[in-house]
Amino acid sequence: MVSLGMGTESKARRSGPTKNARALLKEIRSMKLSDHLGVMGILRESFAILKKNGMLTASITFLTILPNTLLFLLHHFSVKQLVVDLVLKIMDVYQEAPGSPEYMELVEQIRRDIGILMLKEAIFKTAMWLVFLFSVTGTVYASAMTYTGMSLTLKELILRIRATWTGPAITWFYVSLLILGCSLLALAPVGLFTMVSTGSSGSIALSAFSLLLVLLLLLVSLYLSSVWIVGLVVSIIEDGCYGLEAIGKAEELMKGSRLQGCVLTLLCVTVLIPISGILGSIIGNTAFTEATQLGIASLLMSIACLLKIFGSTVFTLFYYQCNIIPGEKVEMKQGTGYIMIPSVPYVAEALPC
Repeated sequence: MVSLGMGTESKARRSGPTKNARALLKEIRSMKLSDHLGVMGILRESFAILKKNGMLTASITFLTILPNTLLFLLHHFSVKQLVVDLVLKIMDVYQEAPGSPEYMELVEQIRRDIGILMLKEAIFKTAMWLVFLFSVTGTVYASAMTYTGMSLTLKELILRIRATWTGPAITWFYVSLLILGCSLLALAPVGLFTMVSTGSSGSIALSAFSLLLVLLLLLVSLYLSSVWIVGLVVSIIEDGCYGLEAIGKAEELMKGSRLQGCVLTLLCVTVLIPISGILGSIIGNTAFTEATQLGIASLLMSIACLLKIFGSTVFTLFYYQCNIIPGEKVEMKQGTGYIMIPSVPYVAEALPC
């Protein structure tokens, strides 16, 4: 089995594949089409990739969990007392006569505390967003390189992230705007369903219609989420494709694989949502000591980080599965240069030297 290095790959790109290589590539593509990975196949292959690239996976995991945990603890200790003081001041302001000097002073303090709280939240959200972007970009890069039979060191990975992070950042900015817009649009039918389900005069037909509408919204949100995630993968792997262009390309690639993408998204969400719920209940449970709360919360956050890393690998493989059908090639960013990566995994190993 022969593996092509970057120099051999560049030479092959300059001279072009031979006739026999083209025929072999066509044969492998047709074989892969008939052996297309299903949902379980993608999950199994994702585990295999993370295991195969163990050292790099461990490095990404460490560089994801550590800053997330530190930011969580720093946020907790810097914001907790501020929130407690703000609540006490709001309670005190109702005890004062409106317009009195004490009332005006409390109002001014509340305003100032809210401004400080919003500033701190913005700083922490930005820091968490940067850690998330590093984790996703690093995981997708590492998974793509491993899947296509190539090696990558941590130093090379960090250099590539530093050189190409703007594309994924722009894509994620657009995704955030789309999420906000879709959430606002979904408020109306969800509100209607809530009013009908709690009202005494609501008809059964209207209740059923509202429920169906909510279920339809959930299905649409699953599909849109899968498109947005694949769009983020596209902006990381493909050169010069980011933002709305990457999201549009993701939607085009997923034709014929929409159900598979929705199932993968549902599996990821089904695991992550309960962890978020448990995390919130632990933090708000006064039966635990503060040390116990923070310890359990840090453990749950670490598990969530591991699941997100695994999810990034899953959607990297799903992206390549989507590329198998059109039989395209994509350009992987390689710092100062580029190499052509076949959409069929390990195809380079089958080509002659």
